[in-house]
Amino acid sequence: MPLSQIPAAGLSSGVPTRAQLPAGSVLQVISSLNQAGATSTSTTYIDITSATVTITPTASTSKILIISSGQGSYGLVSGVNIAASVQLLRTSTALQEITAQVASASGGLQQISPFSFSYLDAPATTSATTYKLQQKISTASSTLSTSSFWVIAMEIAA
Repeated sequence: MPLSQIPAAGLSSGVPTRAQLPAGSVLQVISSLNQAGATSTSTTYIDITSATVTITPTASTSKILIISSGQGSYGLVSGVNIAASVQLLRTSTALQEITAQVASASGGLQQISPFSFSYLDAPATTSATTYKLQQKISTASSTLSTSSFWVIAMEIAA
């Protein structure tokens, strides 16, 4: 329902309450930006520094839309398939993973891959909820450097 259809008598100080907003309304937005990223040879997931947002839903029925983007670069190793992965987590639960994989016959080159996420979550809580990104590389012979990651969390009315 458009705001023009919300009865003025039901508004306190001219701002509609959450109960007066239609499903799909954006209730709050939290964001973070990490220019530096992380550099690692880790073959297990590690946190990407500052690629984290914490949002406190106003209702347990709310959805949380996570949108994120950034890039990773990694050196290629001769004759080795290299896979660079970034995953999105809610607290410690993995929600989505993106992997970029490339094979190199010559090595010594660098691969740059974009990593973007769009995920609609239903955490079913009104407690503070943390979403974060982690990264790993398939072989410690290469180094994965991530940068320019931003993460946006939007609470959506159910």
